Amino acid sequence: MSQRSGKVRPVRGAPVPTESRPPGRPSSLRFAETVRAVVTAARRRGLRPPVFRSPPRVPGADRTIRRTPDGGAVVAVRVAGRPFAAVQADVVEGVVVANRLDVATADRFRRAAWHELDRLVPAEAAPVPPVGAVRVVAPGVPGVTPWDAPAPAAPDPDGPAAPRVA
Repeated sequence: MSQRSGKVRPVRGAPVPTESRPPGRPSSLRFAETVRAVVTAARRRGLRPPVFRSPPRVPGADRTIRRTPDGGAVVAVRVAGRPFAAVQADVVEGVVVANRLDVATADRFRRAAWHELDRLVPAEAAPVPPVGAVRVVAPGVPGVTPWDAPAPAAPDPDGPAAPRVA
């Protein structure tokens, strides 16, 4: 609590209560994965990828670009409070703007960058097998069960249990 105003203010760096966090991977991790994928696409095409950071220094800005003396660029993207597809689009456009691409080259790069981003599978979308299940590798092969079927019980290394006498 601030002593001057009597208002409660969040402490910078304090953990966010878990009930207000979105489910899935942290947005900072998703941002890093997005940047890595787009930078890979840029390098494969001989482009000079900019440096990415978050958040922008300009209050209220969703994205900014700053040119560096050596000819590079720093692209800052706001991640918090935005749809993640908008963040991804800003990262892709950051490479386009930083490299001052013409229309045709920019279109080819965008297509390649989105292809790289499509290859990222969000953890919340990846199928998770139930505990004790086995993944189907070859349907119809004896001993292989689908994820939705329970795995057969493992044999007891000590042999069958002796019957209980009541």
